[in-house]
Amino acid sequence: MTAAAARPFTTIIADLDRELAGHPEFGDGLAIERRSLGRLRAGLLMLGRRVPALAAAAPTIAHDERALLAVLGDPVLRNAFEYDLGHLARGRPGRATSLAGFLPTVDLSAHGPCQALAEPPRSAWPADGPAWALTGIDESTGPIAARLWQLLRAAFPGPTAVAPITPLDADLAALRRGAALLSELLPGVGGTALRHVRMVGLARDPDSPDGSGGPDGGGPDGGGGPDGAGGPLRATSGDDGLPCAMFIAPDQLRRPRNTARLILREGLRLALCEVVRCRPMVVADPQPVAGVAVPWRTEPCPVDRALFGLHGYVHLALFRAASSPPRASDLPLSRAGYLAERLQGSHRHHLTPYGLAFVHWLADALAVLRHRKR
Repeated sequence: MTAAAARPFTTIIADLDRELAGHPEFGDGLAIERRSLGRLRAGLLMLGRRVPALAAAAPTIAHDERALLAVLGDPVLRNAFEYDLGHLARGRPGRATSLAGFLPTVDLSAHGPCQALAEPPRSAWPADGPAWALTGIDESTGPIAARLWQLLRAAFPGPTAVAPITPLDADLAALRRGAALLSELLPGVGGTALRHVRMVGLARDPDSPDGSGGPDGGGPDGGGGPDGAGGPLRATSGDDGLPCAMFIAPDQLRRPRNTARLILREGLRLALCEVVRCRPMVVADPQPVAGVAVPWRTEPCPVDRALFGLHGYVHLALFRAASSPPRASDLPLSRAGYLAERLQGSHRHHLTPYGLAFVHWLADALAVLRHRKR
């Protein structure tokens, strides 16, 4: 650490960015994608053997990498795949019929069917990643469009939510500025985040349940109120509901730094979703597991959500260190330290060896960030 302290501040941050993005299990965006493709390939082959309606289409797609990438990043097809694979894992292959309604009928030679329906077709940040912008998709176009709208309504069920909002040219330009700034400040972890966002939509909700403002909900920059209460939507990303997709409120696009921070946060969350789909971090327990008590929320935080929160706060601290004065990152550092201490201590028995390795990896990065502030 003495040698690290002697190096210039910007060099320490750049080195940590490269180290985090270079971790083959948790940070390397390409490696994470390759494992996700392998899981998708294996899952399609299993479904092809167990679901007659997929017997022809699934093996063909499983051996075509371009088609696999299209399925991986399409919210409707990926949602159907995760639904069917879940039923297969629970020993109920007869219920695995969701993907069979879409897969044999779509053309995957270029990109996913949702992207093909977007009108006009626009890239979210063409110079920095594969994401496409959710412009306009007519719900009556066909089953893919109808299903996408069902997923959107499920993701934004509140009476005050408006989603999706058609982006203006100024909105798309703001997204590109944010992505460009993220790539400039943190080319390593920023590249991983940008790689894992496939669809970007705009949404507004003045009364979102958690505000979606921090790595585990709350206020801006991961701040939040002491009780984790809701507030206006800032940005959010899907898990199996709307896989590979993020949504951002239009008013969050006014400042490039804020846009970059939200893209980083949601993109890394999507990358971590891919990591834990491939290998569990939390021990399977038939009994309810006590959550992690955190002082900035009224309710305990589930262990899996605490892992996501730790991941988000460490990377948020790195982003703020790269773009702000050193003292500006005190809050995410303190919250990351609190979660790391609990996950390595009183809640370590809830984690698999893989989950513990993940926490140790983030704790090491946290130590570097804390040390450079002294």
